Amino acid sequence: MTAAKVFSSTLAPILDRYVSLKRALGRRFADATRTLQSLDRVLHNESNRYPDLNAAAFRAWCQTQEGLASSTRRDRMMDIYRFCLYRHRTEPSCFLPDPDTFPQRQQPLIPYIFSEMEVARLLRAASSLTRPPSSPIRPEVFGLRLFSCSQLESGAGNCSVSD
Repeated sequence: MTAAKVFSSTLAPILDRYVSLKRALGRRFADATRTLQSLDRVLHNESNRYPDLNAAAFRAWCQTQEGLASSTRRDRMMDIYRFCLYRHRTEPSCFLPDPDTFPQRQQPLIPYIFSEMEVARLLRAASSLTRPPSSPIRPEVFGLRLFSCSQLESGAGNCSVSD
């Protein structure tokens, strides 16, 4: 068991055992624990409507995650799915969400490689910026930051001040 009371719904003992098992196996399990806590809050706050985790309770929890990116929602839904699999081993009739209905992962962004001419244009634009009175950042910093990022991306680690 965990030292502090982390879960409070009717599933609290099972959730606690699951988290304890994962930690005993060497996992830190902090993110998944927070996800399980958010499910537990829905089950606890709506205990009259959802005395146990079922499809309706899962949908209600999913609605609390709607503001997140699809990849994050999917990861969290998979945390709940893995808990349900754990529970399903000892309670075969319990709810098990279908991962095929979860949001798809977003494709990672494809990096854009600036041409030398584009970098020169960006550096000229950065050097012509005026510093707003409320900003502590000088325009030169923008150009320097752009230059250092472009050098790191190109692999030119041996650049000098004259570059």
